[in-house]
Amino acid sequence: SLTSPSLSFSMRVTTLLILVCLTLSTIVDAKKKPKPKGSGVKGACANKGPKPSKSLFAKYTDKGKCPCWWDITKKDCACCKSKDYQQCGWPMQMYCYKKEKKGKPQIGCPGVCNNQYTLSGKGFPCSSDHDNKNCAWCTTNGYQCVQDKNTGPDSKAGSRCQNGKNK
Repeated sequence: SLTSPSLSFSMRVTTLLILVCLTLSTIVDAKKKPKPKGSGVKGACANKGPKPSKSLFAKYTDKGKCPCWWDITKKDCACCKSKDYQQCGWPMQMYCYKKEKKGKPQIGCPGVCNNQYTLSGKGFPCSSDHDNKNCAWCTTNGYQCVQDKNTGPDSKAGSRCQNGKNK
């Protein structure tokens, strides 16, 4: 016959070894954590609300320049068409946007990094250096992120705040 007992045994062992290797490979791959994308990446900005655009802010923003609420020494921020609108914080300071409804906590304008927790990316003393006012103003639910290269005032999107879970 073409298959001897030793060849048959060898094929069974080889098949069994291949199955064990495939099973182990699948288990190892399943345990690997996927790389986070978007707001899960350290330093990435999450934004609540619509995507910022000039047309989004046009209905709330008046002509002219007004003092900035987050730094009253600056006079190059937007003027709002009504007291029912809020001047946006940095880096959206050239616009105004609607305030949250009465009784709801205020959030930052669309385009402000982590606007659910950040009103402005500049103007407030840093938690790590009270003389440095280049850090974020937080909402009532927010806390300043660490002032490092990813989330501090020198990071790409500037200082920002996060919820208390990430303090």
